[in-house]
Amino acid sequence: MQKQGISGMVFVAFFGVMLFVSSSNGIAATSISREGENVFFNKYIPVSYNTQIMAKVIAGIIMGVVGMLSISLFAVILLKLPLSLMALMCVTSFLAILFSNFVGIIIDLYNPKLHWDNEQKAVKQNLNLMLSMVICIAFGGLTAFAVIKLNLNLIQVVVSLIALYGTLDSLLYLFIKKIGNKIFSKIEY
Repeated sequence: MQKQGISGMVFVAFFGVMLFVSSSNGIAATSISREGENVFFNKYIPVSYNTQIMAKVIAGIIMGVVGMLSISLFAVILLKLPLSLMALMCVTSFLAILFSNFVGIIIDLYNPKLHWDNEQKAVKQNLNLMLSMVICIAFGGLTAFAVIKLNLNLIQVVVSLIALYGTLDSLLYLFIKKIGNKIFSKIEY
């Protein structure tokens, strides 16, 4: 039983790291801001706003998965974590990657930083990225705190993460699908 509790803590720690890594790449959280004065182009191309928004999210997801697989490879080779546990961590951590990218794109939809004279300023001086990271770190910290406080075992952690973040991801996706069009259409340079 002690080993199950430790496995649960390792599991939620990996999940929290993935929330942080995925939110810190900033791809989704600055995707509209990086358009700058060219944001008007998005209004005239024959692609729906929802498709454009989801394409920006998918780019962030791809980089999040690359980060996850890199960390997983490190954990399996150097830390000798069981491959089955690592595979389960990766499947569950995909929900963290979705969450951080959905949060990032929603923040950037509401507050894009379109006025910049240097492409680096769209990312490095963009508070959207910082806000996205803070939200994801807070969720990761609260999740880890709950797992430790409730003394959940591995199976309980997996089920809880899938239930909680699966629900959150679904709600954020539905929000983007329903409201994203309206918000994106109002963005002007």
